[in-house]
Amino acid sequence: MSHDHGEITYTPTVFARQPIFDGDERVWGYDLFYRDSPEAEAAVITDGQMATLTVAANAFSHSERAPSRDETRVMLSFTEEAVIEELPLVLPSKSTVVKLREPDVLLPELVEAVRRIRAEGFLVALDDFSAHPGFTPLYRQADILIIDALEKDGFEVKRLLSGAAAFPAKVMAKRVEERSRYETLRKLGVSLYQGFFIQKPTVVPGRKLSSNEASRLNLFRILQRDEPDFNELAALIQTDVSISFRLLSFLNSATFSFPQKVHSIKQAIVILGWNKVRNWLRLIILTDMLPPGKSSELPYLSAIRGKFLEKAGASRSDPAQEPASLFLLGLFSLLDAMFDMPMEEILESLPLETAIADALCGRESPYVLWIDLAKCFESGNWERLDVTMEELGLDPLVVARCYYDSLLWANSFFGFRTET
Repeated sequence: MSHDHGEITYTPTVFARQPIFDGDERVWGYDLFYRDSPEAEAAVITDGQMATLTVAANAFSHSERAPSRDETRVMLSFTEEAVIEELPLVLPSKSTVVKLREPDVLLPELVEAVRRIRAEGFLVALDDFSAHPGFTPLYRQADILIIDALEKDGFEVKRLLSGAAAFPAKVMAKRVEERSRYETLRKLGVSLYQGFFIQKPTVVPGRKLSSNEASRLNLFRILQRDEPDFNELAALIQTDVSISFRLLSFLNSATFSFPQKVHSIKQAIVILGWNKVRNWLRLIILTDMLPPGKSSELPYLSAIRGKFLEKAGASRSDPAQEPASLFLLGLFSLLDAMFDMPMEEILESLPLETAIADALCGRESPYVLWIDLAKCFESGNWERLDVTMEELGLDPLVVARCYYDSLLWANSFFGFRTET
């Protein structure tokens, strides 16, 4: 929340967002986890915290990030008391999914509150669905029934799905960590999925980079130079119609609002500076390389990681790792999932310093902690996050702001991208 006369200067809320996918691996929405301070294990939503919650939710409610033209849905957890008090009604009904944990004892006032909230246009998701016969009135009001894919075995999952079939609600599986688990649940009729299966590569034996992919990666070699041959760079980019079009169209979009139109790569560098253009180019190239059938969430998440680590690294008074190197670390951290190849083989085509390559391959490196930092935010592992921030010498409030800003930065690019 603001600490400067009502203006937003930083948000002390530490939050994570995890994508929710449909059966075609398109982003259906985001599950938002958050807490109010490094001392809290989890946040309990009360009326006094709604403003902070709204600030966090705004990071995910850009319509441009949705797979369609509808607003991206944000799933937020509320306590039973908060639902009965109808606190969710202060949020936009079109984009908010109210998540409620299944209670131990079903109160009539809870069922009535859920009915009223749904009547206002909200979707309601019931977490930890148990198929309890006494909770039928609540199940009938739910739009989504959530089961835990990691905790439940195959027999229990089938029992829960059988129980859910009696109601019109969709079934969502949370904590889907492996692609094989995702495929099994998909065959069983689960509609929505939340978990890190999307980040796990399915290594295809004999898979090699295509000549087009290799040539795109070769562009990264030129981009690594602090003072590249701009004529060579412009010539290479201009021969690639897709990248050239995306870069110039993006630079001429409302994101920048330049007083004059940008007509060339050289002109863009003069206006913005090499470092900024270089990062945008890296992101455009990476996004353009996404193989068919792969979720666009992978380059989006890579962009967030890159900018987040760059900003967090720059916040240190004595950065041991260059912010520019941390940007590359985050940007390339999901290449194996994108190309379904071992990271070691992909990195043979990239000009990275040994320490960065070691971290990306899971070997010992001073950069490993930085990857852990990004993953802690994504998973909402607050306890590990505290330890990692302390080891890296980072201020928790500054880091929280860095993550928030990185989301807005990535949204500015990917929101534009859907329109071009």
